Amino acid sequence: MTDRRAMRAGQGRKRALGTAIPSSAGPGAWRARRDREDHSRPAPRFPQTEAWVLKCRCPTWASGVDESGSPRARFPGLNEGSPEVRDASGEGDIPQEAKGHHSTMSESGKPILYSYFRSSCSWRVRIALALKSIDYETVPINLIKDGGQQFSKEFQALNPMKQVPALKIDGITIGQSLAIIEYLEETRPTPRLLPQDPKKRVLVRMISDLIAGGIQPLQNLSILKQVGQENQLAWAQKAINSGFSALEQILQSTAGKYCVGDEVSMADLCLVPQVANAERYKVDLTPYPTISRINKALLALEAFQVSHPCRQPDTPPELRA
Repeated sequence: MTDRRAMRAGQGRKRALGTAIPSSAGPGAWRARRDREDHSRPAPRFPQTEAWVLKCRCPTWASGVDESGSPRARFPGLNEGSPEVRDASGEGDIPQEAKGHHSTMSESGKPILYSYFRSSCSWRVRIALALKSIDYETVPINLIKDGGQQFSKEFQALNPMKQVPALKIDGITIGQSLAIIEYLEETRPTPRLLPQDPKKRVLVRMISDLIAGGIQPLQNLSILKQVGQENQLAWAQKAINSGFSALEQILQSTAGKYCVGDEVSMADLCLVPQVANAERYKVDLTPYPTISRINKALLALEAFQVSHPCRQPDTPPELRA
């Protein structure tokens, strides 16, 4: 009786699938036919939801003074006494958010960016967040004070590389600026920072990697500490000039209004902070007219202005715009 039920069930399955598999065929043939039919069906389409596309506000700044009369800056919507409202000097211990590593979002539900006002890598991410209108909260990590707050046990637990930026978002913590930008691009794709055309997209990645991997690390704080105070300026200038010579040549063939064509891309997010570094180290930009032209055009955009180092919560008063 059991064998007959199994035979009838098998025949029923074959009729339901409209298959012509002979009754003598084994289970392997039936599974092969089933798999072929499954792969031939179009993939289901799911509507985008608000949980997938986060619609937020672009961060804006309001200035004020604390009880002692010191200037400060804050994000909109935060309480005056909250840990995110920092003295503009950047002084003080790491806020509570930097010590609580089990939470990946602030109490308000916003992503949290661990940043330093002068960090060019942090600036890249701030530009991306502004362009994509993602409202977020900043926790300043002072790379100078107390020997560098990035070396604290609390921050090392958050980012083992002991570097900024780090972004807490969507239940995860991401380090490395380009990885953060690509994640934002994949989860919040408007406006687009990577072109749809594969050839343009690889050019954007090439320029981004050239700056983020071939120029900026050679003149960042950790390297300059190794070369000695008296050699720092010459070292930084050499590293930047070497990279800019190559970059200028590349941009002459890729640039439109911006680095690749006429749309702002991830490459532009890398370019502007690096030009700021070059100016800081007194690099002569005269040999790089394409770089200078693109940089000027980008600095006119609001996202590059609100994310500028002179407008951050931890910007010292003397450097604040």
